[in-house]
Amino acid sequence: MTDFFINHDLVRVIKIKHIFDEIKKFLQLAPKEIIVLDFHRFPYPTNFTYNLHKKFIDVVYEALGIHALPTKDLQVGKGPSLNEIWAKNKNLIICYADKATVIGKYNTILICYNIFSTLFVLMY
Repeated sequence: MTDFFINHDLVRVIKIKHIFDEIKKFLQLAPKEIIVLDFHRFPYPTNFTYNLHKKFIDVVYEALGIHALPTKDLQVGKGPSLNEIWAKNKNLIICYADKATVIGKYNTILICYNIFSTLFVLMY
């Protein structure tokens, strides 16, 4: 299995698994809080291939997919209200910038190129 890390630019900080464990704890402790995870930059390795994207998104989906709001509920324009999100017991929105990796396979991962497009849906 490939280990993935959170980086601060090119500096390796911590294994992503540890971050996901903390996110899961928080989601359980604070079910009314909405978390938006935006994966948009992959600086290391410098050639983050399609296969690495696939492996990484599989790790994300396996760890957090059960907590994520389905993308069909996040349409452009007037998106769901907070009450609608809470009623689904899904308080995580996952955004991923690599369209080729996500299309057709994951129904809980939103294709977006920056966090602002997702926040627009929630705040409209």
